[in-house]
Amino acid sequence: MIKIKESQGAFNSINYKAVREGSEDFTGYYITIEEQDKEAKEYNDLTVDYNDLVDEYETIQKELEAAKKAINQYKNILEKYKKENDELKEKYNQEIKNNKDFKRIMTEKANAKRGIKPKKKHPGYIVVSQKQIHLDKKRNGWMCVIQTPIEVSMNFNYVMKTVENEFNLSDVEKTEYKQNYISGFWEFHIYSERHSNFPEDMRITA
Repeated sequence: MIKIKESQGAFNSINYKAVREGSEDFTGYYITIEEQDKEAKEYNDLTVDYNDLVDEYETIQKELEAAKKAINQYKNILEKYKKENDELKEKYNQEIKNNKDFKRIMTEKANAKRGIKPKKKHPGYIVVSQKQIHLDKKRNGWMCVIQTPIEVSMNFNYVMKTVENEFNLSDVEKTEYKQNYISGFWEFHIYSERHSNFPEDMRITA
């Protein structure tokens, strides 16, 4: 940048003259071509950087909008699944309650039919018999017959699952199920090497 001094020329023209370095007798500045080119380059570079930032901002803005849209979609899906899960959970809990009520009523009815008291508290399972048997050619064991409170009209799978939930049968040799049409109740037979000791309330003659 060069200091210049403005002066009145002939015919009312204006002349500009460069002043020497360090002089304070000047009226303005003159920007050289090199300085103009430099400033133009800096301006262009700044413009490019600005445009890049604008593009980056717009890209991020679009991604943000897309992310918000995706979040809302997932939120709706989660709410839908939560609603379905809550409905299934409520239905399942109701089925569990209904099953417990059914088992309680069935057991009370079976206990009353067999004269077992107290009918509301007794679990309904009674030991019919227990005898020594041959498990195989080398081993003796025991076969125990237990009468359930489940009527013979009930499905076998229901009977098996109910019994397995009530008793730990993992250490027995085998288990057999029988529909006793004389008593009207399902029985299951336990084959084991050991003699089983049952609580007194199960040793009832039906």
